Amino acid sequence: MCDLAKATGLSRVFDKHGSRTGRCDTCASEAGSIIREAYPDYQVDIIFLQNEEAPSGGRGAVMNVRDKDNQLFPIAQDPVRKQPFHEAIRIKLGDETYVIDALVYERQGLHPMKIHDYFDLWEYPDGIEITGIRAAR
Repeated sequence: MCDLAKATGLSRVFDKHGSRTGRCDTCASEAGSIIREAYPDYQVDIIFLQNEEAPSGGRGAVMNVRDKDNQLFPIAQDPVRKQPFHEAIRIKLGDETYVIDALVYERQGLHPMKIHDYFDLWEYPDGIEITGIRAAR
């Protein structure tokens, strides 16, 4: 179990940059810094998620995910370039991998979700992939 209760100011970041604000990159950067400072022994990264690339090119214009009421909503959209993305915090603890972002926070507070459960929140869990990883600073 992963609990981030000691990460002072983390709730404020998730409240400020909620899942429907379109500011996942700012949220991930700010939250990643707070988590790294509060838990220096955790491996904390920011993951860049996108729809799987279609055989015809592009990644689809919308990334839909389930909110706390299990209703689908577009967490990321890019109707012109078809390159929508979402950023989240990935935390590795031993053999377990967790994810937290504003969406997870809105569902279960400061308790990161196991990565396979997180992918199940997406409209097409098998159609989402991690296309980039950067260290939280």
